[in-house]
Amino acid sequence: MTKKPRDEFSTITITKLAKRAAYHCSNCQISTLSASESDDEELSHTGVAAHIIAASPNGPRADANVSIIEKISIRNGIYCCQICAKLIDANRGTDYPPERLQQIKNDHEKLTRTGTIPMSPEQFAKSVGVSNSKNTPDKPDLALRFIYPKFPALVLINQSPVVATDIKWTVALWNMDLPERNDPLPIPVSTFDFIRPNNEGGPQNLFGTPTVKPLLKLGDRLFGSASVCSPDCIQGRTYVVYIVWGKSGWFAEARGEKSGNILIPPNFLKASRDLYFKTLESMISIDSRIHIGTAR
Repeated sequence: MTKKPRDEFSTITITKLAKRAAYHCSNCQISTLSASESDDEELSHTGVAAHIIAASPNGPRADANVSIIEKISIRNGIYCCQICAKLIDANRGTDYPPERLQQIKNDHEKLTRTGTIPMSPEQFAKSVGVSNSKNTPDKPDLALRFIYPKFPALVLINQSPVVATDIKWTVALWNMDLPERNDPLPIPVSTFDFIRPNNEGGPQNLFGTPTVKPLLKLGDRLFGSASVCSPDCIQGRTYVVYIVWGKSGWFAEARGEKSGNILIPPNFLKASRDLYFKTLESMISIDSRIHIGTAR
């Protein structure tokens, strides 16, 4: 059986995509350039020029109405790391439709123009000349951040020089615009096998499952808590999270909570939830709120 052809990008287009993305993944924003281990004068480049509309007739997000010229144009490309290139095509691309990928691409290219591509804590320390060689912790130090303002995803951060293993993260968010629903959104408690030192894991898709998607519409207000911990981490971290679905949001660490437990109301009845929302909002000053999608 003859294999159907793929409409591939030219080398020039691939290079332009990489440069426009500043050689950072448009999705998770990790750098795809590093010094080569085998050659002192060369670079290692692991980025991928992925197609928004599929390169093949049966690929993820395929569209028979899109011409070959359009498929191989730079407008149909998004620059990703190898992990995110596979992630966006999983489930036949249903979690990452064309309009979402185009928004991710646009948002990332805006960051390259303003010079605010997120850095890891280790990268930031190096950029400002701070050395953390003294008192190096021998246990993992885990944190969270949220990316993509309109349709947020979760990134796990290991901000220590040791491997973090058996990482557990939890997100409990209530849709404030579904007042008759007592329960939080059915986002399952999840685990991550390991994250290398000073590295990140994700992004984790929180809202794309069949049980969560039907509970969301543009403008819905989501409010609640998130947490991350591991058996041998220095401390757990707990966050307050507020999202206006399809628009924007913020998150902030609850500094007084070191256990890594999420913050939830004593019961899920409406009166208890309303008091819970007021308590969460009062816990976090406006200055402490980190807008989703911005650098740490």
